[in-house]
Amino acid sequence: MKTRSFLPYLFIATVITVAFVFPKRFSDEMPQSGGDDLMSLIFADARAVLGQSLVRVTDRYYHGGVSIDYTAHKHECGGLGSRAHTHNHDPAGAAHADTVESTGNSQNPKHEPSKRKFNDPWAWMNSKIHVQQVRHLEHDEIAELIPSIWAACRADPQNIEAYEMGWYIIAKMLKRPEDGMKVLLEGIKNNPDSVALEVTRGQSLYYDMKDNLAAEEVFEKAIHKAAIKTDDDFKRLSVDEIFMLQRAFDYLRHFATEREDMDAAEKYAGRHEEVRRLIQTK
Repeated sequence: MKTRSFLPYLFIATVITVAFVFPKRFSDEMPQSGGDDLMSLIFADARAVLGQSLVRVTDRYYHGGVSIDYTAHKHECGGLGSRAHTHNHDPAGAAHADTVESTGNSQNPKHEPSKRKFNDPWAWMNSKIHVQQVRHLEHDEIAELIPSIWAACRADPQNIEAYEMGWYIIAKMLKRPEDGMKVLLEGIKNNPDSVALEVTRGQSLYYDMKDNLAAEEVFEKAIHKAAIKTDDDFKRLSVDEIFMLQRAFDYLRHFATEREDMDAAEKYAGRHEEVRRLIQTK
């Protein structure tokens, strides 16, 4: 009588053990998007890459198939950034006043021509023969961007840029600020320490909802988050976060000036200048 091998059972037991133990042991030490099971942990990097790719595809699709190199454009404050709402995605081509003042004092990045040279002669020749023209989607076409942004948020809930772009498409392009706010709130829920999402929420409350009081509270909350996140050392923030923090101080200065609280306005102006200098050191 043949004896059954115990190896298959040993293999199954080993797999089950690894599936439960491995994520618990290494989930806090690995930089990927976390998960509750083995497959989520293994494919976390892939999810993050997929989320980033979907954001890039959405942006390229909006620009008519042309890839825009945002690293070639500097913010007026001196830092580099690629936040979804800091470049002009207005279907009508009009500039957005995403800062407190609407008299041309915009903090949006200046779109300067790229000075990068073609090292590959064939690529240079192809660019001259097949010139890509930027064509923005318009009107009902903009709704076509939503599925890919939704997928980006689901693929990687820690992709802050995906939530910002989703908010911009829905609130600004489709003129549905209430629904856009829901996107931001979900992003904040999944990224509770995000300074950028809080500042964006404050801007939406100010411009879209016309709720200055709520906006002021949110900007204060963004600064509080930044302080907790860095132990009051804002130098530890990323360039994008510092740039958004600068905006928060600028809005708070504006609100203080409106209510004629000049002491507070001066205080916020000083903090704004401190943060601006931090950007120049990055």
